[in-house]
Amino acid sequence: MAGGHGGMDHSPFKGWVQWHPQHGADVFSNAGTQHYPFKPAVRKPVCAHGMDKMGKCLKPMPGDADGDGVLDPKDQCPKTPFGLMVDMKGCSMDADGDGVRDSMDRCPDTPAGYPVDERGCTLDSDRDGVIDPHDKCPGTEMGVSVDAVGCDGAPDVDGDGVLNAVDACPDTPEGLMVSANGCWKVDGIYFNTNSHSIKTKGIMLLKEAAAVLKKYSHFRVGLHGHTDARASDAYNMSLSKRRAEAATWYLNEKQGISRERLEPMPFGESKPAVENAQSATEMQLNRRIELHRIP
Repeated sequence: MAGGHGGMDHSPFKGWVQWHPQHGADVFSNAGTQHYPFKPAVRKPVCAHGMDKMGKCLKPMPGDADGDGVLDPKDQCPKTPFGLMVDMKGCSMDADGDGVRDSMDRCPDTPAGYPVDERGCTLDSDRDGVIDPHDKCPGTEMGVSVDAVGCDGAPDVDGDGVLNAVDACPDTPEGLMVSANGCWKVDGIYFNTNSHSIKTKGIMLLKEAAAVLKKYSHFRVGLHGHTDARASDAYNMSLSKRRAEAATWYLNEKQGISRERLEPMPFGESKPAVENAQSATEMQLNRRIELHRIP
């Protein structure tokens, strides 16, 4: 009687099998009890100029080696990677106009006019993490913790009593009077009723202001003219303009301050120092000019 088990036919074990890309299945071990042939996943080809609907690589158009749509004789960037938008010269676009092509630009929305580094990002000269256009304290020493405007994390870097977070002039020199926004101001220059003639005390204050402007040549100031509430709005606006221009003239003609640094700003009766002034003293406090540094 022929050997067998219940009539079942058994094939001999052929060993472990792996798939070879050139000639199919290869046996690499005959130890064990089972047979596991397999195929690797099929990878799509990498195409330099894209694929068609059938998954086949496209060939570049004759005379356009990089397939960007600009013929080789006019293509100033003949090796543009596939898929990038190009200009009429065949070079990748520079949407923000910073001189760094979009394909290399790490900051593609740089504001116009600001210098950038080789990555196309706005410069941060002192490397404090705040880019130069927003840095109100350039030149911060390396390692110093800064706030949102690039100033020392101390609450009041210039010591003028105004916190950095709301200080529009964080570089105010020590000892200068400032307004609520942290910028240098001069007040106390008052006028007689219906007059734009500057009094003796006002002249003295303007001389002191001129000394500051000469020392800090980067300062620009607005000269704010004001009136009391008597007379019409139109008349008071005209009078406040004459007062602001009188102080501007004095600083320019008598003290030699450049006119480009002085900006007369008439406000009429719209910004009283004393609301609803009734007495002569209160109304005089409203007839004034103030100097405010322009941030």
